[in-house]
This record gives sequence, structure tokens and C-alpha cells, in this order.
Amino acid sequence: MKAEWGIYKYPLLVYRLHTIRKHIYQKVKNLDAFITTADEPIPFETIHNRNYRPIKHGQKWGKAYTCAWFHFKGIIPEQYRQDHIVCCINIGGEGLHVNEHNEPLGAINSRITFMDYLQPTWDLRVIEIDESFRCTGIVDIWIDAGFNGKIIQPFGNARFKYAYLALCRDDIKEFYFDYLTLVFAYGACADGEIKNKIKFLLDRSYNTIENFMPQQVARAQKIISAMYSLSQSPHDVFLTAVGQAHLDLAWLWPMRESKRKAVRTFVNSLKNIELYPEFVFGASQPQMFEWIKQGQPALYDAIKRAVNSGAIELQGGMWVECDTNVPCGESLVRQIYFGKKFFKEEFNSDVTTCWLPDAFGFNGNLPQILKKTGIDYFCTIKLAWNEVNKFPYTTFNWVGIDGSSVIVHMPPEGDYTSGATPLCAKRIVENFTEKNIYNNALMVYGNGDGGGGPTQTHIELIKRQQKLQWLPMVQFGKAIDYFKRLNTVKNILPSYHGELYLEKHQGTYTTQALIKYYNRKIECMLHDCEFLATCAYLKGFEYPHDFLEKTWKEVLLYQFHDILPGSSVKRVYDECIERYMVLAQTLQTMITTMLDYISESDVANVSCINTTPFKRTEYVKGDSSWYWCQAEGYSSACMKPVDGNFSVTGGDSYIENDLLRVECAREGHIISVYDKINDREICRDYMNKLVLYSDPFRFFNAWDIDSNYHTKRKKALKLVDYEIHIDGPKVIKRNYYRNGTTTLTQDIILYEGKPYIECATECDYHETFKMLRADFAPSVYSPTVACDIQFGNIARSTGDTTSIEKAQYEICAHKWVDVSGDDYGVSIINDCKYGHRVKDGIISLNLLRSPVYPDPTADRGRHTFRYAIYPHKGNLKSCATIPLGYHFNYPPIIVKKEVNIKPLITVHNNGVVVETIKKAEKEDAVVIRMYECYGQPTTATINVSFAYNSIYETDLLENPLQKIHGNELKFSRFEIKTLLFRL
Repeated sequence: MKAEWGIYKYPLLVYRLHTIRKHIYQKVKNLDAFITTADEPIPFETIHNRNYRPIKHGQKWGKAYTCAWFHFKGIIPEQYRQDHIVCCINIGGEGLHVNEHNEPLGAINSRITFMDYLQPTWDLRVIEIDESFRCTGIVDIWIDAGFNGKIIQPFGNARFKYAYLALCRDDIKEFYFDYLTLVFAYGACADGEIKNKIKFLLDRSYNTIENFMPQQVARAQKIISAMYSLSQSPHDVFLTAVGQAHLDLAWLWPMRESKRKAVRTFVNSLKNIELYPEFVFGASQPQMFEWIKQGQPALYDAIKRAVNSGAIELQGGMWVECDTNVPCGESLVRQIYFGKKFFKEEFNSDVTTCWLPDAFGFNGNLPQILKKTGIDYFCTIKLAWNEVNKFPYTTFNWVGIDGSSVIVHMPPEGDYTSGATPLCAKRIVENFTEKNIYNNALMVYGNGDGGGGPTQTHIELIKRQQKLQWLPMVQFGKAIDYFKRLNTVKNILPSYHGELYLEKHQGTYTTQALIKYYNRKIECMLHDCEFLATCAYLKGFEYPHDFLEKTWKEVLLYQFHDILPGSSVKRVYDECIERYMVLAQTLQTMITTMLDYISESDVANVSCINTTPFKRTEYVKGDSSWYWCQAEGYSSACMKPVDGNFSVTGGDSYIENDLLRVECAREGHIISVYDKINDREICRDYMNKLVLYSDPFRFFNAWDIDSNYHTKRKKALKLVDYEIHIDGPKVIKRNYYRNGTTTLTQDIILYEGKPYIECATECDYHETFKMLRADFAPSVYSPTVACDIQFGNIARSTGDTTSIEKAQYEICAHKWVDVSGDDYGVSIINDCKYGHRVKDGIISLNLLRSPVYPDPTADRGRHTFRYAIYPHKGNLKSCATIPLGYHFNYPPIIVKKEVNIKPLITVHNNGVVVETIKKAEKEDAVVIRMYECYGQPTTATINVSFAYNSIYETDLLENPLQKIHGNELKFSRFEIKTLLFRL
């Protein structure tokens, strides 16, 4: 429950507030209202050529996402032209007031928070009248409007409520803010004596304003001003109030509406800056700034002036406030690279704070990524949402898997849309666990999610709290200044090691599977394109910087924390998937262009390009022929067709290659996996059992999974038919499953020489409140499971005893998870899945969900995905899980040309993985990024096949740190190194 709701314990005081407020804006006369509507935004250039119809109070004008232009006209009566006359307008949606040049003048925002009910007007719907209108008496107002649902929910109808001229009683307005502050202070006060004095002032001042005459209001205001002298003992906690809007770039509305919300939000903030010189507005997400730059250049210029004056603080170095569970490590690097680049180029500002108030947990290698991109501080509130275990700290040093550390502050209120009331300040003090170490905390206030930012009420409350000594002292300020002060005591702050796991929203690892499929696919294609473009660049081709930057930025946008996790409305995913398909096509075209350039001939040779850092030896199929591919990491090889006998066989219930024998039950699942080399049975009970679990509706339906889902009703998919196929070195058992209208076809595949069982799946999914999972019960046990994450891996408990273990019933991993016992293990490798449960000896891979909110069609439809079972001798370090994870996600590129790419880089250490090869962003150089993958300090010798002048180690932003002499590199555990080879 939000802190400010506490005033409803005092219904009499709430009644008085509403009574006072009703007298602030006194109606003078209605305005004439006209409207034109469309499904999409109507360009300003066309508004005078459209047909308008009159609209009456209460009349419906649209449904969710309907757009409109409103035109209001009227005459200010002569007797009011010297008074403070305003327009009170409730269009039943959001709107932007513009002048004749389409330059924003003001914004109308929907009611989305409790504090909106406490505005001087009901909601945020007052437009100040321009001086020219006041002189002529003619009112002529244009509003670019949109309806985004009731209370930001994507349903309901837009209805025009009112538009009238009103006399603003500024004296009553001031008294209202005083009274509102004191009502909240009454609720927050724990001192009985002061509380009684507050009640006396509230009663006496209110009883003075019998009919709200100016003299009565003046007397009441004089009475209530005594609140500032109730105590001379200053509070020992100080709060830095940071205004912000936390605009979701898509969520319960499409991205096109977020662009409009961004404009309205900044218009509000600039108005506040004009009214309150001390006010500071914080804004993150360069993507939002770029939208405004493109669509509203005059507004953007005003924003730049406000940034330069210090009134707007640039927060968060990422391109968007992204998810940090699902994006790959390179994506997170590019989030920060392009985010910081934009702020530096546009505002000459180097942002050193990561601002992710609302993302759904944070991977264990994020501290290293932040530190090596010049970010020292991290702000979120999300761990306050834990459902089981209260997170132990609000202010601490966060230590990542490599030992890197950043300072974290979680605003103790647990809210990024604070009401900025005394009740909010009270909650901050109560929750501030480190106040005995450092007595300053952040209050992050303003309307968020749907944008808008701080309102006049927020700011007026803070101004008054500054003078109430018996409350925590609140000062307007910047987050970065707070963190710099906090940095002075970092050595005595507590430390927290490893990932910041959110005990909630674990369904976001799986929901909207198609967008996760495309995100992985495009990440891999970008990796391949950059590698091949580098090869072409080394041969004289112009590196496609602009193309890659544009592509990356669009991919980074779709990694926003309500898009990629699967928690947005259907339209968002329809549009994203359409764009992903275009991106895949353009990337493939660019890859083909690179291959054409670096090909040495068009003779009838067939080449295999290995874009992974690990040697691959395997059979691959080109057209109708099989070839033997043997290529070192980051190189190519010519292939020859292979003919002859292969050892793969298959029968009614089994398939077999030279390494493994797999037997299946009549129901389709695997009941035996025999390792022929190590004479070992891997299957304890079953493997690859496809099970539909109950996944009932929850309030956060797309976000959350029932923690006890595995104990509830479940049903294995029914096998209706199967086939056995042998194709050269490949044997397939094709299973056909059905459940109602859901159909699933799965190829269980063994290849000659490959040590894993591939499960290639096509599913036409039509379930509701069900979750499809692949369950595995191997014959190995370990108290921990190793999980692939960004630039490393993390060990998590497989126990289910402690409250922390129980709360981590679903975990996020990227390419693989591995359970290894003393001398043997099993890995589950995948090409687009993230949600896993590894408890009670069962590995469960979450394949598909079927929530109904906010997208009632989520995950219904066709899906393609692959995963593999890899049994192995030894542990993670001695097996091939990590190389196979790369091979599985980056298949070899086959071309009918002769391509000769020598191994671009060779690392003589299996514990060092080369993740990225690209041209440097800012100079004539090649950048190679690598990391230590086993969590152990090591030394690696490197060799490259291209000529260079010098080598520098850089940070993740490619800024040189030190010159490298020789070819031997030392790595600490999970260390990421970036090398720059100047040519």
C-alpha cells in the first residue's frame, strides 16, 4: 500500500480537503468544444483541413488508443479579464496544448495515481490562459489528444467531461496546500503532544472559513502557519527529493503513444521549472530524448537549456531502462555505450548512475559491466517487491561475480512514484536500514509509468515540509549529488554479493516467447554481422557503422523492461515482431554482402564459417548433400561432401549414434539415455517429458508464476503418432503430440559424433492459464546448478528448504544450465529459452505460458525452438557445455563460395571465451572482447592473424586504459577484457 493512502484513516480531514478544493476554481462559463478523431495520431499540418463536430459533456469519443484533436473556443467575460482566469478541461484522456506553430504550451494528463485525486483540480487539467487571450478576451485552444484507457488500463471508452473558464482563487489554493500538508503531517506524527497541536490547528483554521471569503481565508492561513513553529528540534534524517516520471516506453499502450507521453511529460516538467526555481527533474532513457529531438525540436531546445542550467538531471546511462535478465552481455554493453554516447554528444554530460527503478531483478555480472562503462552508482526500488524475504539493505555495496563493486541505493520508501507527503517521509525513515551509518536517503517522487512526472501538489508539499522541523528535512536535489555524498562512506556500508534476485515476476523469463526468440536470434545475427564486417573491413571494405548503430538502437529499445519480459499489450508485440522480421532480413542482407566481399572465388566450393570462439567439427547439410565441417574459432573452412556408412540407427522405441543410445516410452518421453563411452545411464526416471502445468490467473498475470505450480494439477502432452527417419549422419524420432487444439511436433535427434540429444520443436499453442515445460530427471545430483549468464555463470542452490531457496523456484539462465555431481553431469542447452526450475532432482525448462493480461493472446500461436540434453563426464570445467552452448546458438554459415578467413584470434586457454569481434567505434582499430568463463584466475596467450601497430586494453566503452606488451594476458575470475588493436 502506498504511504499516502494512510490519510484515509481520517475521513473527516479528507472530507474537509475536498470541500476546500472545490472552491479553488470557480466556474465562469462553458467553452464551445469541437472534435475530430482517428485511430492514429493526426498530423498537425492537417488539422485545419479536417471535419470537426461539436461534442457535448458526457459524450463518448473513442476507445483505447483513439486519437483526436480538440478545439475549444470562447469569450472571457469583460468583468473577469483582469482576474486570474484559467481553462479547466477534462477531455477524458491525455492531451497536449499547442500554439499555432505546434509548439507545446501545456499538457493534460490522465488520473493515474492517488495523488491526482488531491490536485487543486480533480486531476491535472488546468490550462493557463495566454496573455494575448486575456487582452482580447478570445479563447482559442487546440489540444492533441489520446485515450489510453481507464486509469492507464487498456480498456474503457473516452468520454468528454467538461471545458469551462474558471476564476482561480489563489488564496484558497495556497491555504489548500497548507491544509493538505498538515493533514499528512498529522497522519505521520508519532509525538502525541505535537499531534494534538496539529489537530487544533486543523480544526481552528477550517472552522474560520465558513463561506470562503478572502478575509476568512487570510485568517485561516495565518492560523495554520503556526505549524512551522510547533517544534524546534530538527529531525535527524535528511531526504533528497528527486523528481522524475519513469515513463514506460511501451506497456499498456503502444510505443507511438510513449513518444507523445514523453512530450507531455517534459512540457509538465518545464512548466514546473518555470514556477519553482529550486525544482529538479530527473530523466533517463536517451531513446526518449531522441524521440523528442526528432518530433519536437523547439521543446528539445528548451530541454537542453534546462539541462545546462541544472534544472533537469540526466539519469541512467542506458539507452532505455532495460531488462537485465534476458539481454545478452553484449546488449547490456551497447545499452550503456549508446546511452552514454548520446548524453555526451547532446549535453556534454557523462552519466555515472545506472537508473533502473522498475526492472525485474539484476544479473550477477552487472556490477562489472557498470564499473567498466564508467558507472559507479545504481538505483532501483524493485527489490522492495520481494514476496518472501525482505531484502536486507537499502544502501550497500553490490559486489558482482568478478568482485567488481558499485554503490546501490534503493529509496527506502520502496516507491519510484512517491507522493512526497509527510507519510512518505515517515515510511522512508522506518525502512531506511542504514540510517545509523548515513542519515540521508532519496525520495523519488512524481507520477510514473504513464509519465507526467511531479505535479504542483508534489512540489508544494515538499516546500512546506522543508519548514516543518519535526519531520525529516526534505531538500530538492540531484541523484548524482546524493550518490557522491554517499560515496564518502562507502567503506562502512554493508556489502551484498551476487545477483539481485527479485522474488517476484519470474514469469517474465518466459512470457511472450516469440519476442524472446527474436531477441536471441537478432543478438546472434548482430554478433555474426560485426565479425564478418570486421573481416571485410580488414580487406578494405567500409565498415557499416551507421547501419549497425541504427539496428542496435532498435534492438535495445525492444529490450525495455516491459517489452522483452513480456508484460505489454498485444499491439506492442505485433509491432515488435513485424520489425524484428525486417531487422532479420536486413541483417541477413548485410551478412551476405560481407560474405560476397570476402569470398575469393565463385567456384563450386562450399565453405563453412565458424562465428564462435570454439573449434567445431561436425556434419552439416548444404542443400541435399552432407559435408564434414572442421573449422577453428572465428575462421572458415572449405568442405567436401561425405558419403559412406554412418553408425546412426533407429527403431521403434530407440535412436542411437556412436556415443549415445536413447530409448523412449510409448508416451513419447525418454526413459533411457545410455552413455556408451563412459558406460553410464543418465536417466533416473524420465527425460524430456512435455508437461502442461496449471498456471492460474494472478494479479500480475504476465509477470508472475504460482510458486507451487509444480504441486498442482498437471498433464503430460499426449503422443498421437511418431516416425523414425535416418538422413546420413542424422537419426530422428519425430513425435506428434496433441492437447485439445494445441499440436506439437518434436524431432528427437542424434548426429554422428555429437555428444548431445537435440530436441527440435514446432508447436501450435492454444492453451489458457497453462504452462508448457520440458522436465528432466537425470541420475546425477548436485547441491548447486551452474547457470549461464552474461559474460559468465552463476551457481544457484538446487535445495528447497530455506526461505531463500523456496523463493527462487524459477531462475533465469541463458544458453545452458548444468548439474554436475562428483564425476558426471548433465547440461540442458537451449536456443531461446530463459526460465528454469532446478529443484528436487528435476530440471524443468519453461517453454511457453498462456496468461491473459495484459495481452489476452500471449503465447498463443506458432513457435519454433530447440534444446538439447548433453550428458558428460566431469564437471563444467572439464566438459564441453560452454563450447556447445555457443555452437548451438551460432550455427555454421554455409556458402557456395570459397571463403578464406584465417582464425582472426586464437586464445590458448579454454577458460577464456572471445565474445565479440568488431571494428572500433571511434578509430581505425579492431576491438576484441573476451571473458574468463570458469570463475578462476588464469593466464592466456593470444595470437591474431591480422597486422596491427599496437594493442591497448580498454574499458567496455573502448577508452584505452593501458598499452599491452606481449601476447600474454592475466585474467581474474570472470573478468571481462576488451582489447583494441590499432592498425
